[in-house]
Amino acid sequence: MPRHIHFKSRPVMHHRTSSSLRIPANLELRLNSVLARRKMSLPAYLDFLIQRFGPAIYGGVFAPSARPKRLYQPVSGAYLQKNFVPRNESWVAFSQLASFLNWSRCYLFVKLLKLDWKDLLKQGDNFFGVHVPF
Repeated sequence: MPRHIHFKSRPVMHHRTSSSLRIPANLELRLNSVLARRKMSLPAYLDFLIQRFGPAIYGGVFAPSARPKRLYQPVSGAYLQKNFVPRNESWVAFSQLASFLNWSRCYLFVKLLKLDWKDLLKQGDNFFGVHVPF
C-alpha cells in the first residue's frame, strides 16, 4: 500500500525530486545507446541498475573505498550533467549503495554503466555496430 505524503493538506502519491548525475563526456553516446537498447528512460535505468547490481554490491563485487573521504570522479575530466526525475525510493536506495562503498553517486553510476555495457556487448546481438558478412 503506497504511503501518502501530505503537501499543503493534499495527499501527493508518487513524489519525485529533480536529481542530476555527471557523466564523462566520452560516455554520453554509450549511455544513450544503452538506454535505447534497453528501451528505458534514465529513471527506469537507475531502477534497473539498483535491482541488477544492488545485491552484488552488498555481496562484495566492489570493495568499499578504504579512504576516509568519499571517492569521486577525477577533477580534470569533462563531464555532462544529466538531469532527471527518479522515484525518491530509487534515489535513496542508490545513495545507500554509494554510501556503502564510500563512493559518490556519479562515480557509482559510471561504474555500473560500464559493467552493463560489457554485459550487453557479451550478448552479441549486433545492436551497437554494423555487421559485415564475410
